[in-house]
Amino acid sequence: MKHTAQGYGITAITVTYGARWSLLEKVLHAAKSQGIDRAIVVENGTSEPIEELARESFGAFVDVVRLERNTGSAGGFKTGMRYALEHGAEFILLLDDDNQMQPGCLTALVAMYRRHSHIVPHYKLAVLAYRADRQADVAAKVPANGMEDDRAAFFGFNLRDLPFKLFRRTRWGRNWIARRAIAESVLVATAPYSGMYFHRSMLEFIGLPDERFLLYADDTDFSFRLTRAAGRIVLASDARLTDLDASWNVRSRFGNTFDALLMGDGDVRAYYSTRNNAYFERWSRGEAGVARKLNRAVYLAGLYVRAVMKGRQRRYALLVSAICDGEAGRLGEHPDFPLAQP
Repeated sequence: MKHTAQGYGITAITVTYGARWSLLEKVLHAAKSQGIDRAIVVENGTSEPIEELARESFGAFVDVVRLERNTGSAGGFKTGMRYALEHGAEFILLLDDDNQMQPGCLTALVAMYRRHSHIVPHYKLAVLAYRADRQADVAAKVPANGMEDDRAAFFGFNLRDLPFKLFRRTRWGRNWIARRAIAESVLVATAPYSGMYFHRSMLEFIGLPDERFLLYADDTDFSFRLTRAAGRIVLASDARLTDLDASWNVRSRFGNTFDALLMGDGDVRAYYSTRNNAYFERWSRGEAGVARKLNRAVYLAGLYVRAVMKGRQRRYALLVSAICDGEAGRLGEHPDFPLAQP
């Protein structure tokens, strides 16, 4: 499947770390079977011989770019995108190293891209694959779905959404959501790297990821640059991706966002995800005035109460410290929370 007659039609970029070849191999097999022309794997501080393993299994299909230390998702994807631009990529598909493309995923992405490319220019357009465990509310256009540009919200919390959030926990609310049809496409304000498809000119327009984020929210900041500049991100529900490895703080594991932050594994992950989201809301998206300050106060009060109930006051203190760092604009690697190295 060639989307262009010059260079590589479609290049997939993924970043791996630690010992995750068992996941990455499945991701690469699926990408190749879908018609991806080339894959770039950024070896971001791994303990396995990724280049040797990739050569044995995939030959010239995979280019491996090795980084000597773990630079996080921001540094890894920045390296991969720069390499892709320098080596002839035309269209780019970003994948996490556990994102397995389901049959027909690439065909659906390309079809949706072509449909919208008649409306907006290449450099202002991205299409996003659909992950049912993360984006079901978005695809069903459920209110307060987390991928809208709500500048008054604090970490996705807005007092005005409380009536609906209480309703959705009732039997009637669950039934109402279950009956909603999945839309073929939905415009979103921000997007993860996972399944993001675009033309190389988009990178020339919005720039590469900000490596100061290290990990978490770097994709939010990266994608929001596009919609902030009057670009378009389209979620394509027929382009299915499956996560082979559950995230540390996915809400479905804990029941609510408070418990996900307080009980999720790893202080390093908790710190960077919280700090970076606080930075994004304060500096990338801009101030929202009194409404956001009120939502912030209510959210932190609720988080504190839940922390006392769960005996997680130490994690609460870490989260508050992370929020203060983010809102003060302190990014980069924190000396108390170094990234794991092989």
